[in-house]
Amino acid sequence: MELFSRLYRRRTLLVWSIWFCTYFAVFGLTTWMPTIYRTVFKLDLATALLLAAANGLASLCAGFMVAFLIDIVGRRLWFALTLSIGSLPLLVLWWTGAPSAWIVFAMASLSYIFIGSNATSVYLYTAELYPTRLRAFGSSVAAAWRNIASAIAPTAIGFVLSDFNIGAVFLLVACIASAGAIVAAFFGIETKQRVLEEVSP
Repeated sequence: MELFSRLYRRRTLLVWSIWFCTYFAVFGLTTWMPTIYRTVFKLDLATALLLAAANGLASLCAGFMVAFLIDIVGRRLWFALTLSIGSLPLLVLWWTGAPSAWIVFAMASLSYIFIGSNATSVYLYTAELYPTRLRAFGSSVAAAWRNIASAIAPTAIGFVLSDFNIGAVFLLVACIASAGAIVAAFFGIETKQRVLEEVSP
């Protein structure tokens, strides 16, 4: 019940939202990109898998970004910026109708660099928002939203791709990421350069 006490209710809903929005985008894109390359753009299987794997290499860039910049930028601004900036290439793909596999590859990789950076930083941020007595449980419950997102995202994208078009897929992911950015911007709690006992009494 303490997760929903007066002090921690906002934090709980905040991190649940960030976990869900981040991993919806991450799992949605990584799960469906090989199929999109193969079925929509008619690439051969080897090329489709190669491009999907190369998209995943963007996670290395994301990891370096987190390591070097999050303590400078701050957590609240980090999540707001990376989720919103990461949604922009997806909106470009929706607006242009994803005209070629190579444009999709470039925009999806750019998006993943920003949104994917939160796949690691959300672990750090969640732990900072709870006191020692609640940290393991609060982090575990929050991380369950990763699993929920990983189950919902591929299914939702499959329905959108079959009932609409590829542009709608990127619009869906961009909207989910933007929702996370809005939540972080308005309800985020800054923990940069603060003692954990002060942040989470």
